[in-house]
Amino acid sequence: MLTTWSCFREGIDAFVRRFSLLMAAWLVILAAQQVIDLLIPDAYSLLEIPATLILLAPLYAGQFLLALKAVQDEPVSFREFFSGFSQWGTLVGVSVLVSLLVALGFFLLIIPGIVWSLTYAFAPIIVLNPPNGEAPHGRVGILDAMRRSRELTKGYRGILFGISLILVLPTIAIAVLMITVPEFPAWAIELLTLLGGTLFIGPVSATSYMVAYDNATRPSEAA
Repeated sequence: MLTTWSCFREGIDAFVRRFSLLMAAWLVILAAQQVIDLLIPDAYSLLEIPATLILLAPLYAGQFLLALKAVQDEPVSFREFFSGFSQWGTLVGVSVLVSLLVALGFFLLIIPGIVWSLTYAFAPIIVLNPPNGEAPHGRVGILDAMRRSRELTKGYRGILFGISLILVLPTIAIAVLMITVPEFPAWAIELLTLLGGTLFIGPVSATSYMVAYDNATRPSEAA
């Protein structure tokens, strides 16, 4: 039986197997985010949100694809990380709609936002790698991907939430440290933040989520 811990453990194993590939993809994502931050002046900081959604949606989907193949222990090359750009419009549409729903959900007492973020977590990978060859007219549309994600995450949302909770624990611990030990050196805090989450939270989150996706798309095991 798949649990949060088994999902996380298998995700770690997949990350270790394809460490260089997955870390390279994550570093590209971090670099792209930094470029967006540098190019957009502070006075126009609100533009960072749409810019991030538009420019990074294909990269996050590509990261999911690499992670899925790492989980399945299939051959994969770094160029597949950029395969999302072939369906840029669909992925941006999914990203925008999901982000709007999550923002609305957080406005409605937070919990709906968390639930909707988990409900549509699989939508980007469904666009790039439809389950069981499902791809009407050769491609999956925005609403089809979101609908299918809603179906596939049934029975897995608690697991996905648990994975996210595990991954955020180092950040919480660092925040507590900053509050309780204000004299702790700033450089040490930055180092702990880097090693505790920034470098690993992206690829490990992707592989752990893809363990759940891989399990959910097996007809005999789907929830």
